[in-house]
Amino acid sequence: MKISSIIVVIGAVAVVGAVLLIIILGEGTFIGGETVAEILAKARNLDNLSYTEILTAEGLAFEAKVWVLGQKTKRETTTGGKTSVMIVDSGKKEYITYVPGEKIATRMPLGGGEQQKTPPEEVKDVPETTVERLKDETLGEKSCAVVEYTQETGITTLWLWKDNGLPIKMEIMASGKKTVKEYKDIKIGEVKESDFDLPAGVKIQEFEVPEIPEMPEIPEIEIPGVE
Repeated sequence: MKISSIIVVIGAVAVVGAVLLIIILGEGTFIGGETVAEILAKARNLDNLSYTEILTAEGLAFEAKVWVLGQKTKRETTTGGKTSVMIVDSGKKEYITYVPGEKIATRMPLGGGEQQKTPPEEVKDVPETTVERLKDETLGEKSCAVVEYTQETGITTLWLWKDNGLPIKMEIMASGKKTVKEYKDIKIGEVKESDFDLPAGVKIQEFEVPEIPEMPEIPEIEIPGVE
């Protein structure tokens, strides 16, 4: 048998083997034998991390530094050259906001819409039964599994860092508009309780929700001839 024929046979065997491997492992399996669920599971219990979040929508970009520790999240955002800090404590159901350099911070009850989702929280929203693997890709020297899923709100594409399951990039297409969220400078296990301390000299003022006065009762008016 000629060498060229041997090479063709070997190539054909390799292709068949690859096809069989895909059939055995299933459509949702990544290189290395990990399923989508297994990769996502790595991130769901992460509760100590910090990162820089960059959100781009309709030509505008917003950047924030974020620290996560247990039920606490600290977000430092700079907009228009002005920096503000929000510390959310889900356990106490409250959050504190302040501007660096000022001596007053405000504490308010947590209403539910104040906090952006963290990467582990984004992972919890992925529907494992309908998510589809598109390809593998390297972003910033990080080996990622690119997955996509569709919901009523639109189509979401995630670049999942295979080492820990965290998304390092998200693209959301909704109503013909694309929103991109990137997570950079990710560090795991380095956040300390002291990272949530207020600057020295800052005093907390309580935000009091004004009471809405009760509406007075309207007396019934009797009109002659009308029952």
